[in-house]
Amino acid sequence: MFNLPRNARPFANAYIVTVTPEMARQWLLKNNFNRAQRPDLVADYVRQIREGRWRRTHQGIAFTENGTLLDGQHRLFAIVEAGIAVPMLVFINEPIENHLAVDGGKRRTPLDVVRLEIRSNSIKAKHLSTLKAMIAGVFCKSQNHLSSQEVVELLRRHFRAVDWTVDMLGKAREIGTPTVMGVIARAYNAVPAERLLEFCSMLITGQGDHPSLGLIRDLREFITRQRDRQEDTRRAVYRRVEYVLQAFLNNESTCDFPPYNKELFPLYGHN
Repeated sequence: MFNLPRNARPFANAYIVTVTPEMARQWLLKNNFNRAQRPDLVADYVRQIREGRWRRTHQGIAFTENGTLLDGQHRLFAIVEAGIAVPMLVFINEPIENHLAVDGGKRRTPLDVVRLEIRSNSIKAKHLSTLKAMIAGVFCKSQNHLSSQEVVELLRRHFRAVDWTVDMLGKAREIGTPTVMGVIARAYNAVPAERLLEFCSMLITGQGDHPSLGLIRDLREFITRQRDRQEDTRRAVYRRVEYVLQAFLNNESTCDFPPYNKELFPLYGHN
């Protein structure tokens, strides 16, 4: 139990309120002193509310002495759009000059949150980029909309695959891109470990004794030539890694690259 010091006093202007969509609409009428709205942030909050992932924290809604909304506009917009009441900490009578200090601290990055939740500083940024590419799959859509809570849940579910892949390819600068590692992480549960290890070793070194060695060398060259991070480029890389890996598993020396609308290594619950 945490013991407060003797000089502690109750905070007289804070209340826990179940904010309904109608309340949120009325409070937004007082939103005349705020930064520009970010629709993408509102959309993320709406998704979390509708999926039951929203959590009440010490961060909530704040009003000035004259009733102007000081903080929390995106939360209110999300409650209105979601159409669901959400418990929220509400502060009133805050000094208007406090807007200078709101959100002035260092924001926790997704990596910070994951490390704190999993209680391990061994998690690297490459774990998260590999995980997101793994979840994105063949269409290589950005996964930056995922909340930190969702990232934690997904990493726990796929940790062995992601961690193995980062350990294997994380230090291979030009080869170990998130897109390449996303394919390997997907294949982790479907391909025998010794075969996936052999494929990754040949992809890193360009050396080996296998009918698919020529294909793998061509793949290495193709990957290293791709400098931009556009979605189409990521899709082209993803598709080639998938089909060259499949050819390797079949001991083939040639392969085609059909349109990238079929996932060769699907994840249960994601495809």
